[in-house]
Amino acid sequence: MVGNIKSTFHPLLQKIPYIGKIAVDQYFYFCDNSPFRLNKKTYKNKGLLN
Repeated sequence: MVGNIKSTFHPLLQKIPYIGKIAVDQYFYFCDNSPFRLNKKTYKNKGLLN
């Protein structure tokens, strides 16, 4: 049972980082007043954002 669940969700698990990156990009794009705005350069320097 556990093996079946793992194999079923494996493709979704592979896409989570990609979906997460898009979500972060959208967050920065739409939320100019977000508390992370000033730290955007820091995130880019750390390679977390392209």
